[in-house]
Amino acid sequence: MDGALNCATASDTGPAPPSTAWACTKDNVTNLIWSLQSGSGDWTTYGQTTLPTQHNSATRCGFNTGWRLPTRRELLSIVDSSTFNPAIDANYFPGTQSSYYWTNDTFALLSNNAWIVVFAFGDTFANSDIKSNIYYVRLVRSAE
Repeated sequence: MDGALNCATASDTGPAPPSTAWACTKDNVTNLIWSLQSGSGDWTTYGQTTLPTQHNSATRCGFNTGWRLPTRRELLSIVDSSTFNPAIDANYFPGTQSSYYWTNDTFALLSNNAWIVVFAFGDTFANSDIKSNIYYVRLVRSAE
């Protein structure tokens, strides 16, 4: 949770609230593994290249390949519509911001835009989300 790429022990996650002893959460329904580290950056450089490259060049949660931006459907799968600010189960996804998170899906009508999920209420948008905007990024990978 402190931003370190390799969280092999509880001490690697640091004392920053909320303090956890894990760096990833596995969704047993979708069989996806979510990185709890979430940074912010633009879609084209940080989200698409920089953060996945960092995760794939280090071992994170036992994996050093396959980290990527989620699709809109994947990111919406972790929205918890019974709560808001953020609209997510904070027990499994601590530190999630009530903000915009990039998906890997380009908006068909405007190729310079990409879909986002807003974790304040769990909504999804794309019409004004130009890929150079700075939003949060949460990486995912298949458990297989």
